Amino acid sequence: MACNSETPFDNLEYWKSQSVSFPVISRIAKDVLAVPITSVGAESSFSMGGRVLTKYRSSLHTDNV
Repeated sequence: MACNSETPFDNLEYWKSQSVSFPVISRIAKDVLAVPITSVGAESSFSMGGRVLTKYRSSLHTDNV
């Protein structure tokens, strides 16, 4: 399958067509490529604003014990 810069290449369609020849790799590729791209995970990983521990946040209230 030839690919140039003028023709869009559909990765999911390619691995669908190659699933007979490469069943395991095509299944992995479809799982990975089907994940939506987002920056929410990265932003929450580096955002410490809501995760700061204080003496009040890191202790149990007597009602909860």
